Amino acid sequence: MTIQQLRTAIEAARTGSITRAAKNLYLSQPNASSVLRTLEQELGYEIFSRTNSGIVPTEAGLQFLEHAKIILAQMQELYAIREQARVCRLRLGVQSYSPAVEAFIRLVQEYRNCPSAEFKCINISADGGIRALADLELDVVAALIAPCMLPAAEQATQNQNLELHFLHQVSACLNLCRVHPLFEKLLPHEQTFDYRLLEAYPYVEYQKLPTRTDCYTTISTADQVRCRYRIVVDERDVRCRIVSTTNAYSVGYRLPQVSRERYQLECVPIPDEFMQLYCITRRRGTQAPEIARYLQLLQAELEDEDPDQTEGGR
Repeated sequence: MTIQQLRTAIEAARTGSITRAAKNLYLSQPNASSVLRTLEQELGYEIFSRTNSGIVPTEAGLQFLEHAKIILAQMQELYAIREQARVCRLRLGVQSYSPAVEAFIRLVQEYRNCPSAEFKCINISADGGIRALADLELDVVAALIAPCMLPAAEQATQNQNLELHFLHQVSACLNLCRVHPLFEKLLPHEQTFDYRLLEAYPYVEYQKLPTRTDCYTTISTADQVRCRYRIVVDERDVRCRIVSTTNAYSVGYRLPQVSRERYQLECVPIPDEFMQLYCITRRRGTQAPEIARYLQLLQAELEDEDPDQTEGGR
């Protein structure tokens, strides 16, 4: 029996629908159905009765769900005890956003003399990070979220008993090579950005497979351009190399200085287009010291990068 099985059964009972439960837990409907079937086979009885209008817990299922909620809460408490027992521990999910990564590196440097430690930093999308937090696989996620997707992100974190904290506003940028024909045209006209200028050039889109585009970091610029030539890649390095050696462009957050110099790229801010950096954690009374320190270091990195857009720049 796994945490995912317990969580899926509880959410299916709450919504009365496997389809809605799958959506709330970011699973496919067939996957959620398979999780429940496997659980019922392990238990030896049906948890739900399937009807045309949805699902209804059986008598045995009601008893199971009562215990499942208690078990899930206790498992979260057990993990919390383990975290307190460790000298230092942080499992971080980020979206390759430079300040978030730099803060993690600084944290590791600070704890380099710690006799017992577990540090982990993985590249993950916001929706993947929410799942990993709910399944107790990560401790904190630094996620970029488009303002238009914030209500969906808030609902998703609430469904998973997670907390969402605003940290920083990140300007969306057009990434071009320094000899791109558009560079001189766009730079003097940042306040009157003409999307039609982009239509004649290839657009390089980053999609992290197999989850594809992170649904929370959608930037509307790409939707406003009649894109005739689209290139899809699942590696940021490949995207940068294509942009640096062709007349293609990409859209995203401002690249760190080291990347701009390495690939000879320029980042042109797009007026009225931005994403917001959020910290996502599990709800708990006391925050682990490693998480608290990481957030302090991240805030310092953000202030060094752009002092006008931290906290008050929301």
